[in-house]
Amino acid sequence: MKVITYAIAKGGVGKTILTANTAVALAEKGKKVLMVDCDLGSKSLSHIFNVNGSKTKIIETEFNNLDILPIEQSIVDAIKMDFDHIKRLYELDYDYVFIDSPATTSGVETYLALGVAHYFIMVLDYLALGPSLQGAINTLVIGKNYLECEPIGFVINNCYSISETIVNDIQKILGLPNLAIIKRNPIVEQTYSSKILAYYKDEEFKREIDKIVNVLEKAEDRKEKRFLEIVEKMRKGLII
Repeated sequence: MKVITYAIAKGGVGKTILTANTAVALAEKGKKVLMVDCDLGSKSLSHIFNVNGSKTKIIETEFNNLDILPIEQSIVDAIKMDFDHIKRLYELDYDYVFIDSPATTSGVETYLALGVAHYFIMVLDYLALGPSLQGAINTLVIGKNYLECEPIGFVINNCYSISETIVNDIQKILGLPNLAIIKRNPIVEQTYSSKILAYYKDEEFKREIDKIVNVLEKAEDRKEKRFLEIVEKMRKGLII
């Protein structure tokens, strides 16, 4: 199993949309995938797949091999109240589990998702590159060194065009590879605003998502994390 989160302590960068489309792409390849919707406020992930969860339970989507688990409380409360619930996550029969957490000003939910996940991918909004890059640096330092979550790379989202020089500079700053560049166009923008899947609507978008999928398939399967110890570190560090 590989537990993955798209992560950055900044809102509005497209983490949920990337989660949904990456999960669909993996399911199409025959991988068994679970998406955990921890965004209590917007439930965007559940909305994309037309799922209404009245309680925390796994629900099948209309796609083969793809299920969703809506969390009916904040990830902070879920973790504080029920460690066993989190531990059971690693015992489920899935190839991939995606944790989709909300972005808050404190970044607590993002960091807790990193504490649960084995791997993370950072998302940079090209239209707010400065704040995104600073958020990525903070997320990288805490996720990798403090929460024992391995960074795979970063995605640049929401751009019309970008020079190779800029991409190379970001790679040098973060010390990570660029996995994909998601460009703006009317079709992709519509899928974002309407919260529908772009994977089947735009070929260029699909190609970029498939690049991410290829990298994820090469990552090693992992076992349960030392989650209790990590949460204790977070408590002592006043993160929760």
